[in-house]
Amino acid sequence: MIPLLLSAMLLSAPSASTLETARGYAAVQNFDSAIPLFEAYIADFPETVEGRELLVSSLRLRAGRAFTAGNITSAIRDITRAMQVEPNLEILKKDFAVLNAVTGQKLLESGDTEGARDLFKKAITFDSTNLSIRRIASNLEVKVGDAYMSENRPMNAIFAYRSALENDSTNIQAHLALGQIYYSREEFELAKHHLRSARELSSSAIRGLDELMLKIEKEESVSKNYQTIEASNFVVRFEGAWKPELFYQALPILEEARERAGRLFERTSRKQITIIIYSGDGYQRSSEAPDWSAGIYDGKIRLREGELLRDPRYLTKIIRHEVAHAMIEELAPEKIPAWLHEGFSRYLEGERWDPLTDASYLVNAIKDRRTILFSDLAKPFASLPGNTDIRLAYVEAGAAVKFLAENFGEHSLADMMTLFSAGRNTEQVIDSITFCDLNLFQKRVEDWVIWEYAR
Repeated sequence: MIPLLLSAMLLSAPSASTLETARGYAAVQNFDSAIPLFEAYIADFPETVEGRELLVSSLRLRAGRAFTAGNITSAIRDITRAMQVEPNLEILKKDFAVLNAVTGQKLLESGDTEGARDLFKKAITFDSTNLSIRRIASNLEVKVGDAYMSENRPMNAIFAYRSALENDSTNIQAHLALGQIYYSREEFELAKHHLRSARELSSSAIRGLDELMLKIEKEESVSKNYQTIEASNFVVRFEGAWKPELFYQALPILEEARERAGRLFERTSRKQITIIIYSGDGYQRSSEAPDWSAGIYDGKIRLREGELLRDPRYLTKIIRHEVAHAMIEELAPEKIPAWLHEGFSRYLEGERWDPLTDASYLVNAIKDRRTILFSDLAKPFASLPGNTDIRLAYVEAGAAVKFLAENFGEHSLADMMTLFSAGRNTEQVIDSITFCDLNLFQKRVEDWVIWEYAR
């Protein structure tokens, strides 16, 4: 007779019947009952191939059911266990990659960007062939790079954009972003490489790309023999014959101009500003600026060498104006129309209107009904038609901002910048501050000019 205790142990031990029972549960998709039996069977017979295969299959099927029901945690738990059983099974790595990517997407939607990045990196580690995951991860890195650029952290942004291209070498936005950064750093070959890649990858023309490529070619040819000085938040590039002490004389004006704009807009500028000093015809060849311009800002401040030799008061106006453009572009890129861009910059020059010049010029234009609509002054003034009264365009822009500052307070200018930074368009911003549409706002400005300066 077999002792009762030994008999009980034999009856409870895993056997072929245990495997068959588990197989039966799995056949009807009762995985909650099947999986513990498969676990017990392979614990007793660890070398069994069939038992391991059946356990992994049941775990995958239960994970799939949990995934469909939205229970990602349970799905991850089952796939993790399956990978412990069969760590080298490729299909499990692919499953695990998808689950990490889905979890990463949920974290991204909840605002946890860093958590999402970690999970997408983990997903790619387990399945580097999943192009969908790689594309999503690439786009996420572009967003991270954009965030770094908004914080003026270009080196961090470069690493993020490069990571985007490691995940998906066809990411056009990453190529464009790197092209812009390298251009701003005057690493022209890298800039051209990425911009060319973007152009080749795009199925349609990219607005402004050909113009930027041409600008880079011209600037590269002009600046081959230029030297660089860095000081404070500014970088200046100049030809070897130019006297760098002129830059140091202008540096206090540059710093004051940045602080002045920061006070008006109630913002702190983090961006390093590049200033290029041209001698001879370099200014004209590199920037294609109109003859009437003393300086221009197009991502960099460009000045003729002669401007630094002018009367200090005139130089102060020029620098304040161009630094204002740089700061506005930093705070609300591509949001602010040219007439406000120029109006803010003129206001920050700090010079009050001379009633015998600017004011009277605008008064006459209003009386003659030849003012330019603000809606027609949305694009950069340098691109206006040749028959445009450029002086009038600048005077109107200055009048608009002066009207806002004197009737709604200077704080309204900071409020406008906040609204633009938040993505509001021109009409929405004007309405929020003045309760007028754009046409009525222009009428109010003109009425104010007549009242103040024509009596």
